[in-house]
Amino acid sequence: YMDELADILPVDAVICTRAELDGEGRYTGRIGKNCKDEEKPVRIRQYLEEKGLEADWTRSRGYGDSRHDIFMLETAGERRLVNPDSRLRERFPGAMILNWNRMGIE
Repeated sequence: YMDELADILPVDAVICTRAELDGEGRYTGRIGKNCKDEEKPVRIRQYLEEKGLEADWTRSRGYGDSRHDIFMLETAGERRLVNPDSRLRERFPGAMILNWNRMGIE
């Protein structure tokens, strides 16, 4: 269902955990390798490589809302913390804070 976001948001792709499919293309009820922690920047680099693109990491922007985003945020030149907990705020003290509740977004 996350692929639908690419049709709604102004993004080129959605990189996320994939549901596992059997040999006939049916969902098994299990997930593949989870796209969190160290896996996030790996998937981003794989996507760029598959598309023949290179990133200017100093100008890139990363959005994260949990400790599972730390590795991805470390690669981003600009960091946006979405409703961050204290651990994320402490890890990236100069990052921009986005609080959806204060912005009227739910």
